[in-house]
Amino acid sequence: MNDWQAIVECQVRYTRACDQRDWALLESVFTTDATGDYGGWKLDGRERFVHMLRLHLDHAGPTQHLVGSHTVNVVEDTAHAVCAVHAFHLGAADGPRAGESYTVIGLYHDDLTRTPDGWRIHHRRFVLDGEVGDRNVILGKP
Repeated sequence: MNDWQAIVECQVRYTRACDQRDWALLESVFTTDATGDYGGWKLDGRERFVHMLRLHLDHAGPTQHLVGSHTVNVVEDTAHAVCAVHAFHLGAADGPRAGESYTVIGLYHDDLTRTPDGWRIHHRRFVLDGEVGDRNVILGKP
C-alpha cells in the first residue's frame, strides 16, 4: 500500500470507528497526543477524541460517516490530507428523537505522522460547511 492509500485508509478507519462505536479502533487513527479543533471543541489527546465522539454518538441510533474527495500531500514522514465528510445520524429507536435525523457536511483537515504502526493523525481540524436537522438527535435530548 502506498502512502496515499494508507492515509486515506486511516481517514476511513475513523468513519468505521464512529459508525461501529469501536472506540478502541481510534487507537489506529490518532496519535496518543493528537490535538483537534471541531468547531469550538478543542481536543488534546486521543482520549479526548474518544470522549467527544462518545458524547455525540452513544445516544444516537445508526450513523453513516462518508469521506471522499481526498487530497494528500506527503513530505517525508509527515503529511497533510483534506477530505470531504458527509455524516448522517438517526435518532435512537427508543429515544426522544426516534425517526429524526441530523446531517453535517464539511471538511477534515488532517496533519499526519508516519509511525512504526503506520500513518496516524496528530491534528484534525473539522470545518463545518452545513447541517440539516437538530443536533439534539446525536445527543439523545428531547
